[in-house]
Amino acid sequence: VGSRLQSGVHKGLRELERELEANLKFFSGQNSSSTTNAAAAAVGGGGPREQARLCAAALALVEEMKPLAGKVAEQAFLHDLPGVTGNGYWALLRVLDCCLSRLLSKVKNLSSERESVFFAARASTLMGAVKAYLDIFEILKHLFEATVDFGSEQAGKTTETRRAARASGAEEEKGNGSGGGDEGTLFFLDVGMEQVHERIDKLDLSVLYGDKFGYQYTYRLRHFLRAIVLTAASYSKSYSKHSDDHYVTQLASTYMHGLNFLMRPAKKGERVLEQYNQGDINFVKSFWNLTELPVATKFGAVVGASVEVCRVLNIPSSSPISMPKVGGGEVSIAMFPDKDEMKATCGPEYEAPTSIAARLISYRRLQGQEKEEDPEAAGRSPIAQMQQMHLPPGLSWARKTRPASPYLVVHFHGGGFIAQSSASHEVYLRDWAKGIDAPIISIDYGLAPEHPFPLAVEQSFYAYCWALKHAAELGSTAESVICVGDSAGGNLAGVVALRCLEERVRPPSGVVMLYPALFLHDTPSPSRMISLMDPLLPLGTLQMCMYTYASSFIEEHGPIMAALHQNPGMPLSGVAPATRRRMHHLSPLVAPDHLLAAFPPCVIMASELDPLLDDSVMLARRMRGLKRSADVKLKVVPLLPHGWLNMYFVGDRTSLNASNEVIVLIKQMLANGSAEARMARGEGRERATSPEPNLEESDEDAPVVKDDPSPPPGMWFPGEGFSTPNPDA
Repeated sequence: VGSRLQSGVHKGLRELERELEANLKFFSGQNSSSTTNAAAAAVGGGGPREQARLCAAALALVEEMKPLAGKVAEQAFLHDLPGVTGNGYWALLRVLDCCLSRLLSKVKNLSSERESVFFAARASTLMGAVKAYLDIFEILKHLFEATVDFGSEQAGKTTETRRAARASGAEEEKGNGSGGGDEGTLFFLDVGMEQVHERIDKLDLSVLYGDKFGYQYTYRLRHFLRAIVLTAASYSKSYSKHSDDHYVTQLASTYMHGLNFLMRPAKKGERVLEQYNQGDINFVKSFWNLTELPVATKFGAVVGASVEVCRVLNIPSSSPISMPKVGGGEVSIAMFPDKDEMKATCGPEYEAPTSIAARLISYRRLQGQEKEEDPEAAGRSPIAQMQQMHLPPGLSWARKTRPASPYLVVHFHGGGFIAQSSASHEVYLRDWAKGIDAPIISIDYGLAPEHPFPLAVEQSFYAYCWALKHAAELGSTAESVICVGDSAGGNLAGVVALRCLEERVRPPSGVVMLYPALFLHDTPSPSRMISLMDPLLPLGTLQMCMYTYASSFIEEHGPIMAALHQNPGMPLSGVAPATRRRMHHLSPLVAPDHLLAAFPPCVIMASELDPLLDDSVMLARRMRGLKRSADVKLKVVPLLPHGWLNMYFVGDRTSLNASNEVIVLIKQMLANGSAEARMARGEGRERATSPEPNLEESDEDAPVVKDDPSPPPGMWFPGEGFSTPNPDA
């Protein structure tokens, strides 16, 4: 895959160079007529002199990009894991390859039209499209230059560090350090984000969010993301004027501004860039929380699968939970074991919430999920009464309660630790509940800045322990329990597993982390460089989320965390054990080797065009260095951005296939955990390789027959299909 991408980039550069040389020769005056030239200049085409100057500048950019692309490709091969093609260097090449294909197409259009009698009328449009992609190409050239320079500097520092370690006889064993080998780290630990900003502040990045935005994505996804960027630009104008008004007023104002930006894409790009550069955390929270509006939360129920159980739970967290310890004994799990730490990190007047909200989703109503006050369960709702009135005698719409599932999924939603909830992620959780046929409890942990680090960690771990303790109320026997999370939730899913190992509480049977944030440190990497053009997680927003969540901790302990990333086993003098634990509670990538060696089987599913891709690659590399390649899988999904789980409904085949693959991975991990539980009890010997489909029960929400098992002739059953016993009916 990497070789094809590399050869495609080099082929595109050579072909673009040939096309530009031909156009340069043509526009230099050898084959152009003065009448056409004057007409083209009159309509804004620039005339042959400016057209030739543009082609010459493009040729210079191509010559500069050739060696840079070669150096980036070398690093991309170096940092690949066995059997997996994917890291930030490949992401940069992918973005360049997409830009090249677009630019080459526009240059070919120019070549085919330059001798046409209508060229004068179309010169402005043709040259404008070429110039727009040339501007993007130039920005990519600067990104490649910065990445190569930062990578060379980091490689030199890494070499010096290893030489010093060899000289002192303190070189880390293989498996320690950032990679467990000679590849080094993907993070530029000696480069600050301020150096990145120094490189890019002189560039006009608004073109990245203009009418050419999303060129690196597939067709359906591109138009969906363009709609998001258009909404961001128009909502920023509305937010500045109507932030305190009713949301209906804000939406109406957003719509009016959106029409204006739709007709003026250049202004849209400028507005988006201006808003992102302001670093307004309140705007980001408000914009991301548009998915929490009533009309948006109902969207999941419309688009997602129909489920029998979807309700909000309140988990009381004021008193500790007594949990059995692995190996015997019990341990008390409290929200904040150390009150002094809570006051030091969250402020002297901070009071932790006394309850944790969660959402229970189950495709079928399972034993233990009955709730007397639920009118739907008791059949007392108006809809149920109306349905009952129209059913013939002997039939009832009462839902059948099925035996408890052996599986349970504990889910942690994304949102940069600052926004969203389980309601905004319900659109795919409903499909998961149907696909895996197991209950899902999604935890609504506290969000920053109102609830800073480590409250989200403590609430997530407490909620996990509560779910184990009260699994029967959730419709599960908890034979196999896994933790799943996306983005910030992926971070928390991994941290919960680490907390289980520390407290010797039963760890999850597996962990599924989807495009997770695993290294919360203010340092760039190749994948984080492409955040300059990310629609949902631009560079400024990425930094803002990290510092809003744990600013004081990152500022105080950031240098130590960077050193731990290169050598997790290094001795730390003057650092309290509790502080050391909090470091990997914030960034699982710096967890000690003994915890990662005992980490549950996990699947890390990353996105190729995600700024957080390198986080996933580095954790997978550390795991493989610890001989965990058999039960730690890394999957890099091509051509998808950050947050693709909430985008599958747009009809993009790649995101839809990836979403279905997540369901398969979760089912397989649950089945493997159940098989291991049975083996531990001596009931089985074989490990499950794939989940067994349930063929005995129908997926249709059909009425339950009370008396006569055979329905009247011609009776049809509501649900996914219908039955007509009489062929002529």
